[in-house]
Amino acid sequence: MRKLLPSLIIFGLLLAACGSTETPAASPTEAPAAEPTATEPPAVEEAAEEAAVAETESESAVENESEAESVAVETGSETETVEEVVVEETTVEEPVELLSAITTGIAQNIYPGEVTSDCTNTNDFRTGNYGELTDDNGNVWMVPAPVAGGFTNVDVYNDCTGSGENDYESELTTQVIDEGGTEITGYVFADNYYEMYVNGTFTGRDAVNFTTFNTHAVQFQAEYPMTYAFLLVDWEEYNGIGMEELRGYHAGDGGFIANFSDGTSTNDDWVCKSFYVAPLDDAGACLAFDEHGNVDSSGCASSDQAISCISNDPENTCNAYLEQMPSNWMESDFDDSNWPAASRYTADDVTNQVGFRNYEDTLFGGVNFVWSSNLVLDNAVVCRLTVQAP
Repeated sequence: MRKLLPSLIIFGLLLAACGSTETPAASPTEAPAAEPTATEPPAVEEAAEEAAVAETESESAVENESEAESVAVETGSETETVEEVVVEETTVEEPVELLSAITTGIAQNIYPGEVTSDCTNTNDFRTGNYGELTDDNGNVWMVPAPVAGGFTNVDVYNDCTGSGENDYESELTTQVIDEGGTEITGYVFADNYYEMYVNGTFTGRDAVNFTTFNTHAVQFQAEYPMTYAFLLVDWEEYNGIGMEELRGYHAGDGGFIANFSDGTSTNDDWVCKSFYVAPLDDAGACLAFDEHGNVDSSGCASSDQAISCISNDPENTCNAYLEQMPSNWMESDFDDSNWPAASRYTADDVTNQVGFRNYEDTLFGGVNFVWSSNLVLDNAVVCRLTVQAP
């Protein structure tokens, strides 16, 4: 409406210059204009120029006014005051969409394991090779899992790169994660492999990624709330279809147990999510997904006899389900509130190996194994727990 006033001024000046005494009526929505022409008297041209300057200055003043300024608006013979409201835009960060895939057959490229290269004291050694598996969309997956490696925890028992029983207490040193935190000693056994993080800091790994089986001790200093995060891998010899060699093709099982001096131990307070499921029949038709998208393979055939692809050219017919791990799964502030609760298992469900059985009643007395909902098919699992206070 501010533009209307200069236009009316122009029109009035034109009438005055031409000697007219009439004033035309105009509604608030009309914009009568009087553009100067070459035949108009100089007085009209000068008046029009002055009005144009006034209009430009008026528009500039409006543009420079505060966004919250009250603006006068003519409506007929009345004037309303409208308060301009500034609405601040908010940016909503979209969640990162993680990849998933169904693949068929073994990995196209196999690489020797870098975690453990050889055993020096036993013949029961299996090389933990890695495989690269390409899905139908061209995405390359590292199977059985994208492990990081790093320093190993102290051996309690290791008959692969060690001599078996070990004087572990004399070798323990405290890793300081948080200055002034609580000092904690823990014991960990995994079938087959683990990598451990506390409050987002790497705290060590298994010394042997496949076999033989071994128990480790760890000591660290950290503050509460304290977040434990473990990458757990049931290793494979036929990379990409989740099987090992045991008198033929065999779908092995996993399992993980831990016990810490602050009273924390593995139980169903933990959450465990699976990221690699194999071997599967029928492109994973047996898989279920909860409302948060977590895969559940507990309804799938899980024995060598029941999984039909094992007896039907498994290297070319068995399927796998793969899901991308979040890059920050080990961090304290990672949101695992929608992850499924861990499933508990007994030692008899998991292992009879001396690397665990020798310490079952001492270092792990009364503690359960945990894993996702399927010990056999779920080959790469992340388990987490946040402890608010001891």
